[in-house]
Amino acid sequence: MSLPRLDPRDPVFQFSLGLARHRAGQFEEAAAALSEACRLKPDWPQAHYNLGIALNSAGRRSEAARAYRAALRLQPGYIHAEVNLANILKAEGKFGQAIAAYRRVLRRDPNLGEVHNNLGAALLADGDNDDAEAAFRTAIRLRSGFAEALANLAGLLVAAGRFAEAVPIAAAARRAAPERAAYCELHGDALRGAGEYGGAIAAYEAALALEPDLVSARFGMANAMRLNRDLAGAEAILRPLVGRFPNAWQTHHDLANVVRHKGDFTEAEAGYRRALALHESPATLWPLGMVLRDLQRLEESAAHLEKARRLAPRDENVAYNLAATYLTGGRLREGFALYDSRFAKFRPPKIVGKAWTNENVRGRTILVTAEQGFGDTLQFVRYVPLLSAAGARVKLRVQPALLRLLADFPCIDKVTGEDAALPAFDMHVPIMSLPHRLGCDEPMPVPVPYIEADPLLTAAWRARLAALPGLRVGLAWSGNSGFVADKFRSVAPASLSAFANCPGVSFVSLQKDAGVLPALALADHTACLADFADTAALMAALDLVISVDTSVAHLAGALGQKVWLLNRFDTCWRWLTGREDSIWYPTMRIFRQATPGDWAVPLAQAAACLRDRVGM
Repeated sequence: MSLPRLDPRDPVFQFSLGLARHRAGQFEEAAAALSEACRLKPDWPQAHYNLGIALNSAGRRSEAARAYRAALRLQPGYIHAEVNLANILKAEGKFGQAIAAYRRVLRRDPNLGEVHNNLGAALLADGDNDDAEAAFRTAIRLRSGFAEALANLAGLLVAAGRFAEAVPIAAAARRAAPERAAYCELHGDALRGAGEYGGAIAAYEAALALEPDLVSARFGMANAMRLNRDLAGAEAILRPLVGRFPNAWQTHHDLANVVRHKGDFTEAEAGYRRALALHESPATLWPLGMVLRDLQRLEESAAHLEKARRLAPRDENVAYNLAATYLTGGRLREGFALYDSRFAKFRPPKIVGKAWTNENVRGRTILVTAEQGFGDTLQFVRYVPLLSAAGARVKLRVQPALLRLLADFPCIDKVTGEDAALPAFDMHVPIMSLPHRLGCDEPMPVPVPYIEADPLLTAAWRARLAALPGLRVGLAWSGNSGFVADKFRSVAPASLSAFANCPGVSFVSLQKDAGVLPALALADHTACLADFADTAALMAALDLVISVDTSVAHLAGALGQKVWLLNRFDTCWRWLTGREDSIWYPTMRIFRQATPGDWAVPLAQAAACLRDRVGM
């Protein structure tokens, strides 16, 4: 039996030839055959559609788009042609046209999960995050385990800083496509943002096991290690990357972050400057401004941060660091005007209700809420009476450990703990926003002392300490170990041996839960301190308090107790630079590190002053 004769002039022949060549990966030859099929039979929509596929495979997107449009003119309801056309429009950056095309398809068939996912990608690229999120969620609902849509949604949430929401979605994407290194990396990004650093490191390790040359995952792992305080591990990853990519700004920037956390501000400055020389942007300007503040070069710091702010006026990292630089320089009004940017860094519990900005408060009930640490509450509670003076009825919500101390604070209608139900209120305000909201740049709007110790508790402590001879000096040498800079502000107990040769002094511990005690004769009654009311009463029974930068120093200052602050080189903004006194607490004297990490000088100075005081 003879085979039928093949006729190259037959459009079906050219169409079949084109499909065969496309399956063989011969895309240009496939496009030529399908183009001939369309010439021979110009009213054949399927031929135009497959021509579009071949042209797109050959990288000829614009011609492919014309082929899909030809198919649609011939068959207006041709869904596959419209989807492919929309995909090309998205790839070419024509997001508005792509979005319109995807939506036309979905009006005809709303159950196409992949189209919802592609629509979400186009919306996201066009800046419409809300609609993009809805599209991704619809795609996931329609198609269980849709890895790409899960990854797209997780990426959107990570970019928006919604890390806790992103973590389970990124984990689901990873389960749906365990072979995808990028999804492991995305899971690591979400975990890192959520503060789950150990899990993030494990996710990055999984990504690198799948794709060892995935450099972005190495950067991610180094950042997670830095945040997890494994500075040696982060440095071990980043130093080879600096050698491998000497012209990549991020390598210098990320290594500078690590060495800054080690306390080597000079090397950090050099690294940030190399990053800036390679890529001038807010991302390189504000870290340089930050380390210049650490080095106490405030004018240079402000200049770099102000430039970064002009380039990125909505970047909260820039605003926060500029605020810190202004405050460190004593420019309180300018600093507090920007200080709400702290909420991107320190995320307080959300309070449901109207926030107070600067409306008239007369006759209104204002809930003032504590934030960050105990010292912040103790420092800023001084501004609360100004609200009362403006006619507000004030309620204060504080950490439970401060509740008894502040229960009788003047001008406050009610004090509640953070562990109690919210009281009724008209508006609420975070306590550290009060200076700006009140338009106040005065560090002492009420006289010091503004907190009082319970006189009965104080009398009991005086009786208990009566047998201690000489000057009674309280010591606090460590802060909250959870604070990222605690290793810089805390003093090793062994270093306090500088006070050993201070005859006529009895030392009293103010250090709760101290694991290791200094080699001093130290009266330790801290097991009897249930809260800050007890600590305040003990302090009031002392002659002097010596403390590192922690809540003990703030409490002593608020009580009007004489307090000596042992302050690190990269000072907190509250203590300004280059001065021995404090604008916040008139009874405070500051002993500062002369070089980063060196406590020998301030401890020796404080010990000498202590001996002089006893001699007097």
